[in-house]
Amino acid sequence: MDLVYLYAVTGKGDETLKLVEKLKKIHEDQRMRGQLLALVFIGLGDLDSASDWVAYASQKESFVSWIRGEPVFEPVRKMRGSGNS
Repeated sequence: MDLVYLYAVTGKGDETLKLVEKLKKIHEDQRMRGQLLALVFIGLGDLDSASDWVAYASQKESFVSWIRGEPVFEPVRKMRGSGNS
């Protein structure tokens, strides 16, 4: 997952999206956590998709508290109307 994020933040958008599509095809039980995919979309600057993955994570997974305090998620928190949650 780190590689996908690094691709995202270094402008390798096409490679990033190809890897994201592969990750989405992995069976639900084996899929990487939604909050990590949200991080990739933040790296791409796609806050709408990042917000969708945060919502997915909060419904499907035990929502981890580090998302609430992690500064990189601040744009998504603001977009969702909760700057501190």
